Amino acid sequence: MKTILVALALVLSAPAAADGSLLEDGEEEVERLLSLLETLVESIPLYGMPEVLDNGDIILRRIQPDDDAAQPPADSDGKDI
Repeated sequence: MKTILVALALVLSAPAAADGSLLEDGEEEVERLLSLLETLVESIPLYGMPEVLDNGDIILRRIQPDDDAAQPPADSDGKDI
């Protein structure tokens, strides 16, 4: 993550060339870095609401992106919450 921010700072702090080619190269690099950042953010797993069981255990269920029609979680008795 630090590498991305340092690279972005270097690209944005570079002086622009008279013909604008450096500016165009910088824009391409920024777009590439933003794409990498978007991929990083999308790879972070999502979690649902925590569940506390009767014995005190806390369950954090991971939400899968393709589980749009997921069933609601059941408590330890097997009943729907």
